[in-house]
Amino acid sequence: IGAAAWDNLFGDGKTRTRGASTITMQLAGLLDPKLAPRSSGRTWASKWDQALAARELEAGWSKRQILEAYLNLASYRGELQGIGAAARGLFGKAPSGLDAGEASILASLLRAPTAPGRMVARRACALARELDAHADCAAIEWQVDAAFARTAAPASSPTSNATGVPPQLARRLAGASGASGAAVRSTLDADLQRFAAAALRRRL
Repeated sequence: IGAAAWDNLFGDGKTRTRGASTITMQLAGLLDPKLAPRSSGRTWASKWDQALAARELEAGWSKRQILEAYLNLASYRGELQGIGAAARGLFGKAPSGLDAGEASILASLLRAPTAPGRMVARRACALARELDAHADCAAIEWQVDAAFARTAAPASSPTSNATGVPPQLARRLAGASGASGAAVRSTLDADLQRFAAAALRRRL
């Protein structure tokens, strides 16, 4: 906090000022909307409240649990929230399948989720080379370009037809009616089914 205050007060104006929140303080803001940053900035009182909440988290959670919660709640890019959604949305794989370059890209996005690709690639390269001096920055640039070019539109869902009835159920009901074509009642609510399918598509 002292270093951030010094930079913000006495900086030369050429470098971007920085905040003073630890990861635990940022997690407190993600868990409690009242502690989240606002576009109008923070007051000393709100920063104090965030620090108190962070102390409570530190008292009850291990560093590993704090980091896991932070990675699962942080925003990465667009509507991608949490490392699972970010890994699947940007790279089409689970977090456990990420290579060092992809992991460096996601770590770099935490600092500025809306940063342009060139800046993300530069930061990811620097991070990757801290871990491995022989990291391939050209490959990381390609990974950034490919990840940002991925379409965010979900594939059309095969789970329902125009009536909202899942095809599996439709075939089962058709079989139950036999050759007579008699009406078959179901406890499924078509309106609720359509609503659930639409909500799932939006979430995906």
